[in-house]
Amino acid sequence: MLKKVQINFRVWSAFALCISITVILTFRMIYINLNESDFLLGKGIDQYGKFKELLPKRGKIYDRNGELLAISAEAYSIFVRPSKFGRNPAKWRQLEKYLGQRPGYIKKRISGPHDGDFIYLQPRLLAPNVVRNIMDLGLEGLGKEKTFQRFYPQRDSASHIIGFTNDDHTGQEGIELIFDSHLSGRTGKKKVFLDAKGRQIASPELIVPMVEGKDLYLTIDYRAQFYSNKILKESINYHNADSGSIIIIDSGTGEIITMVNAPSFNPNSRPSLVAQKVRNRAITDPHEPGSTLKPFVIAAALENSVLQPFTKINTSPGLLKVGSWQIGDGRDHGIITVEQILEKSSNVGAAKISDKLTENGLLKILQEFGFGECTGAMLPGESTGKFPDSERMSFLKKRSLSFGYGISVTTSQLARAYSVFANNGSILDLKISKQSINRSAIRVISEKTSSQILTMLRKAVKSGTGTRANIANFKVAGKTGTVRKASKKGYSSEAHTVFFVGILPTNLTNYVCAIVIDKPRENGSTGGEVAAPIFSKLMKEIVRIFALKALPSSQGI
Repeated sequence: MLKKVQINFRVWSAFALCISITVILTFRMIYINLNESDFLLGKGIDQYGKFKELLPKRGKIYDRNGELLAISAEAYSIFVRPSKFGRNPAKWRQLEKYLGQRPGYIKKRISGPHDGDFIYLQPRLLAPNVVRNIMDLGLEGLGKEKTFQRFYPQRDSASHIIGFTNDDHTGQEGIELIFDSHLSGRTGKKKVFLDAKGRQIASPELIVPMVEGKDLYLTIDYRAQFYSNKILKESINYHNADSGSIIIIDSGTGEIITMVNAPSFNPNSRPSLVAQKVRNRAITDPHEPGSTLKPFVIAAALENSVLQPFTKINTSPGLLKVGSWQIGDGRDHGIITVEQILEKSSNVGAAKISDKLTENGLLKILQEFGFGECTGAMLPGESTGKFPDSERMSFLKKRSLSFGYGISVTTSQLARAYSVFANNGSILDLKISKQSINRSAIRVISEKTSSQILTMLRKAVKSGTGTRANIANFKVAGKTGTVRKASKKGYSSEAHTVFFVGILPTNLTNYVCAIVIDKPRENGSTGGEVAAPIFSKLMKEIVRIFALKALPSSQGI
């Protein structure tokens, strides 16, 4: 009987204890809900809530006709958490194949030094189909991270203008850099709630809305880019030259139709991104322009009424001393007109024309043609060239300046300056984006002077030094240039930079094309032999792809 009472006492004691605990827990829950619910809810959110970035898709880049030049495609990074990474050598080898790596790569990668329990297996981004195969391996501790990869369909033909982005999708060069904020959009942020295994257990809470990147339309034509790039590379190889640049602009709008350089690079291939190839030489590399500067000297003389196109100048005996430097024409042209000085590219004649101008008068008009300033294209790395110091300008320096020494200009500056003659005497900023709003045209010289120079440039192509730039049925105007390369020992008699700047009048607009080839070693060494034929070959392609027609004789140059 005593034993039965003891058992009942124990049962009732246990029951009473359970009731007490239940009552205590109930009161504790009520107390927590009334007094500490906000604090505990916050702790729970902090523990299981994670912020996740919403990456915007970078805007596309198109040419003037809507042809795709740059696009962002979905891609993934693969990472591992070494503490959990499944150790299955057979699957590791398969993973290495998907990653495009050699055997032993994964072991070396995860065994090396790293911060924390997280390692990207490689920097290269992978396509979605490859990532699916990787995740199907079922390796523990293996994860993926979604991002975007930039792709450039035109490869190297537009690379110097478009530029490229880094691994974070941020613009590094060219259009990608200067329009980065326009193209990149804004990263968003949301808060997701995960369980202990990292699975999402609640709808995400949007903290910062994502803004997609905006598309951008350029002024360039991808077909012109392709042929310009192709012809330039062929020419560099043919003449065994160091480098070269070509730019074509619409003189009426300042729009850049094409801009190419050699050597070039493929923005889809990271190993090709070296400084020598990435540099946009058409805007970064200044050169002494040689005889391509003579039209501006003559324009200054015409504007100041110190001579007329048919004023005669004695260039005999074809030699002229400039300080300790003797310049020559190659032959004695005798007494020739101002018009013939440009046609025959007489250094002596140009120097004697400069004698009729004041130092400041010559420099002032060169500045008005855009030398010594940026072109307005706003491309990164643009050089303003080297402009003579008016305080140090002398009679001798003025003479050497008259035929293109003592000043340095870029390919783009030359094209912009020559567009004045194709645009009735007015200058425009260069334009690379259709969305850009440039300054209004500024008058540099009178329409009369512009027309007179244009006539001279036409004769320089028809029967002067630029005959190899001719195009059947079109009245091409232009000027050649050949400059000795400067060195520590002075000017070289063997190394040259050669030029041709031409104007093609058409039924649509006047196109200006500037060509610079640095150090040609074979098959010619002058602007007339090297650069002028490039102009003819390239502009014939432009005529074909744009279906251009020559102006009627009454409207021609």
